[in-house]
Amino acid sequence: MPLTEVLTRLYADALYRLGYHLLKKGHSKKAAALLNRALDVYERDPDRHGFKLAETLLLLGNAYVIGEDYDAAVYHFNRALQVLTTSSHVPPNTLIALYWNLGTTYMLKGDYARAAENYGRHLDLLIAQGGNPQKLAEAHRSLGEVYKHMGDYGRAVEHYKEALEITLKNFGEHRAVNVYSALGEAYHGKGDYERAVEHYKKAMEIYRRTESYVPADLYLRLGNVYLDRGDYGRAVECYERAAEIYERVLEGIPEEYRRELGGFIAEVYRNMGRAYEGLGNREKAREYFERAGGMR
Repeated sequence: MPLTEVLTRLYADALYRLGYHLLKKGHSKKAAALLNRALDVYERDPDRHGFKLAETLLLLGNAYVIGEDYDAAVYHFNRALQVLTTSSHVPPNTLIALYWNLGTTYMLKGDYARAAENYGRHLDLLIAQGGNPQKLAEAHRSLGEVYKHMGDYGRAVEHYKEALEITLKNFGEHRAVNVYSALGEAYHGKGDYERAVEHYKKAMEIYRRTESYVPADLYLRLGNVYLDRGDYGRAVECYERAAEIYERVLEGIPEEYRRELGGFIAEVYRNMGRAYEGLGNREKAREYFERAGGMR
């Protein structure tokens, strides 16, 4: 190899390493600038620099995700995939990471069909490798989230149940609280109110035992199940607990965060108004509808 080519390659490798370290520190724009300069060199001879080219494209995709430029991220991830799938040797872990990143980026874009496709390939490769339990559980949870957003609650339940089984077997019940909550939401979406209540209550039980508190959003979600099944008294009880927690938190947070939290409180008040309507208490219903309006 001529000396000029050696020096050019060393220069590109140095840019790549600097870009990598900047990205790890969260400096996505500076990292992208350096990685693009390294990419220019690697692209001149893709046959020789195939794997480094793919790695650079993968890092660039990550930089664009951090910068919330999801179209650019997808473009670079897909280019990396094209390089890897035409290579004679594809490191399985790199391909697994790439499908995960593509699934996550499509999820952020709201393209749930493509997210499901890439998360599915990610899961297949994990299973083929023998399956790291933590990554398998995460893969099933991610697929559950995608199918929930697509309104396919049956498939969401299937993947959440797989995630729950893996988590309970390998990490214990205390690590499964979010999966129980996700299952509650999926069963609610399916219209299976009994199982939704069961799984939300299980999540609450774990929180009380391990953290000594229950998050307000769990009371809100359980209240929504009771509301939809017409159990208005229990819905009001849950909403009161959620409102109490949210209001206490609201008092102690900076002004710039209050607007977002105010939206959650408004939802609690609005749904409490609907519950009181169901109970036939129009005066209370009007009170909470007005309080919800005042949170905007």
